[in-house]
Amino acid sequence: VPLMKLFDVLCAIELEHKHLNVAVPAAWKAACDDADRFEMDKLESSRLHNEIVMRFDHLRGVTQGLRWQLRMQRNKQCGPYRVDMLDEDTKIALDIETIVWPNNRTMKHRLISD
Repeated sequence: VPLMKLFDVLCAIELEHKHLNVAVPAAWKAACDDADRFEMDKLESSRLHNEIVMRFDHLRGVTQGLRWQLRMQRNKQCGPYRVDMLDEDTKIALDIETIVWPNNRTMKHRLISD
């Protein structure tokens, strides 16, 4: 859990404070990235996540003569972060706050939306 929190901080520094020229050791970045990937991989078997992906896969429509359909992909890269689901065509990202996730995603969501 501490590595995941550090991962969020490192990404925030990378996105918001490049001017500080903070040099983070590559081993730290790799360890944090591995911890984040490990936790995200646990969600692959989540019934909740599977149900949500299935529902999104059935969303489609026509807007101003343009057909659209959401194709949510799991554990995708969105900037320096990974998100639970991402439709690359529409750039819709979805993270699901669950009680079992080790830390909240407020900072990540704020930075992704900027």
